[in-house]
Amino acid sequence: MKAERLFLSLRATLERMHARGKGMQLGDAHYEMGYRLGPLTWLQPDISITHAGQPANDYYEGAPALAVEMVSDSNTPRKIARKVSAFLAHGAVEVCVIYPDRGEVTVNRQGFEAATWSGRFKTGLLPGVEIDLDAILAE
Repeated sequence: MKAERLFLSLRATLERMHARGKGMQLGDAHYEMGYRLGPLTWLQPDISITHAGQPANDYYEGAPALAVEMVSDSNTPRKIARKVSAFLAHGAVEVCVIYPDRGEVTVNRQGFEAATWSGRFKTGLLPGVEIDLDAILAE
């Protein structure tokens, strides 16, 4: 439910941006879409935003512009770190890792130190947009 709430918020934000001619380097928001990162590797982030014109068939080729992972009991820190590295190495601009139990998000960008936020946070991919993490994570 929490991931779906964030997906719906991001999809609506993208639609508004595109209607104003903004964020045209971004494609569409997806919920649990698969991405093929190499001949033997594909990953499925909880939420993603594609690059504009990103090649697709049953799944997208390469990493999305934005990948979002919601940490659950089945996600070990090592598994999350591997996913973040793989997405960034294959073309993701940002990878957000949300820790619902802590009410925090860590935003990872290629070439930058990861930043951790609580409450409201911003992503460089959606200028001027503030995401209310507390509302997303509310029960």
